Amino acid sequence: YPPPNNGALSCNYFQGTSLLCQVHCNKDFHFERKPPLFYICENGKWSFYDLDPAGDFDIPWPDCIRE
Repeated sequence: YPPPNNGALSCNYFQGTSLLCQVHCNKDFHFERKPPLFYICENGKWSFYDLDPAGDFDIPWPDCIRE
């Protein structure tokens, strides 16, 4: 997936070929909905991780909107 509008996507490899990613918003922007702490891509399939088990998260990540 492309980075969020008005934001950035930062990824690092872990456990060999899996990607661990976080999304960020540009200055003066915020997420249109709360993203999880991390997005994980393993074998081409995306999932996510967050400390809030009741969180309502979706893939792909939310875009950033002006404050």
